[in-house]
Amino acid sequence: MDAITKIIATVLSFLQFIFCGIGYGEFGEIEKTEKDETEIVNSIDGHTNMADSIKFANEVKNQAQARYTSPERTAYEFKNSNMILTHSLTKKNSATLTDLDGNVYIPDSFDTYFIDDSGKTYYSSNSSNEGRVNIIRLGEYYYECHVRDYNAKSKLFKVDKTYHLYGDRLYNQSTLFASEATTSLKEFGSIIRIPADTVASFQAMDKDGVHINTTGETSTLEYIAFDIKNVGIVGFIIPSDGSTKLVSLHLEDGYYVLKQVANYTAGTGINKNDETGGYALNNVTFGTRIYTDKTHSFEGIQKETYLERNPLAGITVDSSPSGARFLGYDALRGAYTFTMNGTDFTTAYNNPEWQFKAPITINSDEYDRTFYIRMFGVNGCLEAGAILDDTDTLVPLDVEVCKNFQGDGGEGFYSVKDYQYGDSFFPVSIKKNETLSFTLLNLYQNWGKFPLKQLSSIEFHVSYYHLSTGTTESNCIAPYFVGNKDGWLLPDFRTRSGNMWPEQPQFNSVGVLEFVNYTPKALGIINKKTVLSEYIDAEISSVGQTYSDITMDYISDCGSYEYTLRHVEFPQTDENRTFYEVEINFLRDMDFANFRRDFDLFNFNGRSARFDKTGYLDENNNIVVTDVEKTIATKYYTLGSDSPYFSFFDVSEDAEHEIEARFACNFGLVVRDSKIVVGGEKSDIPLAFREQSTTDDSEGVLTLDAKKVSFKAGDSIKLTLILLPWGVGYEETDEQVLTVREDSALKPATVTATKGTVKEDKLVPTVIAENNEAAFSITGGRNNIAVRVDGFTSLQCPEIYMNGEKVELASSNGYDGYSVFYNDDGTYSFSFVYEAKDPFTEYTFDVKQ
Repeated sequence: MDAITKIIATVLSFLQFIFCGIGYGEFGEIEKTEKDETEIVNSIDGHTNMADSIKFANEVKNQAQARYTSPERTAYEFKNSNMILTHSLTKKNSATLTDLDGNVYIPDSFDTYFIDDSGKTYYSSNSSNEGRVNIIRLGEYYYECHVRDYNAKSKLFKVDKTYHLYGDRLYNQSTLFASEATTSLKEFGSIIRIPADTVASFQAMDKDGVHINTTGETSTLEYIAFDIKNVGIVGFIIPSDGSTKLVSLHLEDGYYVLKQVANYTAGTGINKNDETGGYALNNVTFGTRIYTDKTHSFEGIQKETYLERNPLAGITVDSSPSGARFLGYDALRGAYTFTMNGTDFTTAYNNPEWQFKAPITINSDEYDRTFYIRMFGVNGCLEAGAILDDTDTLVPLDVEVCKNFQGDGGEGFYSVKDYQYGDSFFPVSIKKNETLSFTLLNLYQNWGKFPLKQLSSIEFHVSYYHLSTGTTESNCIAPYFVGNKDGWLLPDFRTRSGNMWPEQPQFNSVGVLEFVNYTPKALGIINKKTVLSEYIDAEISSVGQTYSDITMDYISDCGSYEYTLRHVEFPQTDENRTFYEVEINFLRDMDFANFRRDFDLFNFNGRSARFDKTGYLDENNNIVVTDVEKTIATKYYTLGSDSPYFSFFDVSEDAEHEIEARFACNFGLVVRDSKIVVGGEKSDIPLAFREQSTTDDSEGVLTLDAKKVSFKAGDSIKLTLILLPWGVGYEETDEQVLTVREDSALKPATVTATKGTVKEDKLVPTVIAENNEAAFSITGGRNNIAVRVDGFTSLQCPEIYMNGEKVELASSNGYDGYSVFYNDDGTYSFSFVYEAKDPFTEYTFDVKQ
């Protein structure tokens, strides 16, 4: 940077500091830690007939990711291990396909069109609406991503562009809906334009064979692929399900124009999306599998085309346990699809050992295959899943559960039919000429002797993770936020120590909960919008069945810092302790004139619940309870150093109706520990509770008790938190928060090993076994706690002794009660749940194979 540029930057930073209370400096050189290639120390071949599927699942898990590309949310990125598709959300309605390094396969294309009965053509790229994304199924392997709201012709038709995103493959499905029953549609299709000067060669195959560098049209196309100069192969595999009528390729104005037409007969009536109208069709849909590789050879797409268009037929399922049936291969979604029965929350709660089983047998052909299975359950209350091999042994192959409760308020147009479902997704790998047998378990309430803990997703108007203890909901996470760009992360935050609803095993929710934002102000007056953040990606470490563990990454809209939120839950039944690790890393220098006023590390707003009392740990480490001051806009309380907390309780009389409406209980936040680095040095700045309630709102913020603070690039703030919805709402003391502070902050579950090595994990007690055995003790914590032991070389569940007595983990089902994980080095980890009566009792464990 030259001298003049430095002067200008300094002046601008000074003006920002004066007028906004925030100054921004230069970006620093932040080292990114790359994941090392892990050496395989234990081969699992021969351990189970599901060994290949276990390894395939480990390759593709957490590879499907999707995010907005900018704070303005004008585009959305779908990414897996092979490609990135970035879709514009402007009225332009185009998408660009690249490899993982950003090299372009297809720029600015992927349009849809329809022709009405007058012969006029309408394009999604000329929509009067901007695009909107909703991912209605999401998890470890699969995202169902919808780009919606594009319309034309007086809004009679709406286009839904669906991207079925798996960790290693991508399917594109286009669907046309009618807002009113109509016969005016003549044709519906898609158009992809590829710059001709980027194409080295192209190849297509239909019933007449392979065609090289040949344009034209065909009704029997199987695939078409282009070798893009200096990038690789991009191609489209046409499904054999009959949904495509015609495909054509022509050279027009320097572009290869690929047109795919849906198999629709002009004049056929289409129902309104609620299925009224009396016609046979409810929509028109078609699609392709989008294929890429880096080889510049067409052999890869030729192989995948055969596998896609010739799905396995030798698949059976035993229907006797749960009414399971095989429905066939869903070519547009890219999943072998089954269906089975399920149950509701209350029935499952009252019958805790019920499990719905689908024994499946798959006979392969002469090809090795990898693919995905979808179990389309007919009940929306499904919580979790598990896989047993052909010996009824639990295998480390996670099941992604996605569901729709029905009646929960989805999308007004696209979800108008609001069918309930409980889907299970998981990957399978099978060798040629192999017969593979296994059992899928759909789970609801218990797993062994304890309630299960799970992470799944729910279809809603925004993307939604759902967590529960058994069938009792604990939290919901909206990773992209609830109300578009509002920062609301936890929309369902439910007490466990309140009153259970009479009609189902659920409890009240409370508040709006947000993390990490700031609002630039000058002289205490807001002059800018709150600076929020955008989601980057997520890593799901455990979907269940013994604990849930997900880590989400975000970047601030100003680009000045990134932060990570790790959310962990155990299957606890006394309180809903919601554990969080928060880590903020500054990417450039930031100067704050009044940090405690402007920056929120965490924000709780009671929403419709207002409270009369608040509690906190003061700067002298004394417990303080005081009335909520509703006439003074803001009060600052310096928090103590000994696991500080703050709470809101005793719902105001004029808001007690919210308890009956099920939108109120009490709130508490406990800080187990914190570490603040300022200017490269550990800082002793205390935390602060900013209480900014009014007559309309109860609001509390965790911040730092400092005004002027100057962070340098590389500085950080780290917090370990317990978020706690608690009680009914009428409580006049916060003793329950103090109890959780004692068992989860002052005396948290802490492990000491006598054989094996303690692995650093602030939330999940973890030990690495030595020679397939670990001996350790745990003190601290309360209620049901999951413990994990890594480093085993056999799949069989180890014997577990607690306080010298052998623990029988399983229920009467005989195989449950623990979770097993496959690690990158080929070893196994096992986790199980024990009950800690209080934080003072020591529990000894011996875990061995």
